[in-house]
Amino acid sequence: QSEAKGSHCGRHPLLHLLLAVAAGILVGSLFAHFSLGASRWVEVLALPGRLWLKALKCIVLPMIVLSLIKSMFTMRALPCARSVGLCTIGLYLATTVVAALEACLVSTLIFPSALRPMPHEETAGEAAGEAAVQRRGVLETAMGLADNLVPGNLVEDAAKNNLLPVIVA
Repeated sequence: QSEAKGSHCGRHPLLHLLLAVAAGILVGSLFAHFSLGASRWVEVLALPGRLWLKALKCIVLPMIVLSLIKSMFTMRALPCARSVGLCTIGLYLATTVVAALEACLVSTLIFPSALRPMPHEETAGEAAGEAAVQRRGVLETAMGLADNLVPGNLVEDAAKNNLLPVIVA
């Protein structure tokens, strides 16, 4: 009874989640209804979600790698660790090869034209178009700056000498 009347925010997290999902569906439906799919509002609304996913990847991937390293050191103390480790590596390699073959097969079936070489005129036009400088407005510049503050891959940013996200993280 000593709680304040308005401090019941943490009591029903499922209700908050469902309200947020309903609000997202409503906003998405309104944007689709009014054909605002390619507007700047969509970019502005998408920025927090994009930053959240990048930060999540930045934190979760190193945690997984460190957890694997810790587990490998723990397994070395077990008597049958070598055979279990070899089976794990073999299974990992086999599933990776199967996934790569499946991706090649599916992409060949879905996009058969992607395997044909492009005519020389198209490749020359694309190379010339890449050299052009792109003009950006104030909103694009601010959103790009905010997007670059949160690293997607901390090691990659450090290797590419993109130090601002490394310092922020």
